[in-house]
Amino acid sequence: MKPNGFSLVELITVMALIGILLAIGTLGFNSMSRKYAIDNQTRSLYADLMDVRMKSMYKKKSHYVSLAAGAFVFYSSGTRANPAGIFLQKNLAYPVTWNGNGALIEFDSQGLTTDQRSICVNQNETAPQVDSIVVSMARINMGKRKASGGCNAGDIDIK
Repeated sequence: MKPNGFSLVELITVMALIGILLAIGTLGFNSMSRKYAIDNQTRSLYADLMDVRMKSMYKKKSHYVSLAAGAFVFYSSGTRANPAGIFLQKNLAYPVTWNGNGALIEFDSQGLTTDQRSICVNQNETAPQVDSIVVSMARINMGKRKASGGCNAGDIDIK
């Protein structure tokens, strides 16, 4: 350092270091943001499924959830063959996959279901805290898929 200021080489070096640190910070922030979004979507779907289950118990009638890769549709009436009365439709930022027969989950008047399945949020190389939902006869649980696992209840660690 000179007595009257900094040299051009010193200023360029400091600016280059600041640029490198900003680039590293931005990449880390994007990854963290994606993890949070997947975690948030999973928790939101869990809350909506619990809400449908509670509504079926409260109103003493069957409610239905229709699954699609990019959306969920919640029905408040109708039959299993023809659900009706959409009370919530939710588009998803991250697509989901599920196992089980068909794309419809029915909660009967007691809040129980025979449509046992796992619902998993598709992710690329991110590791959120929760990325799966396991729907069993009397429970709905959130979990995280094992590293080598698929979207089956046995491949999900319940949280």
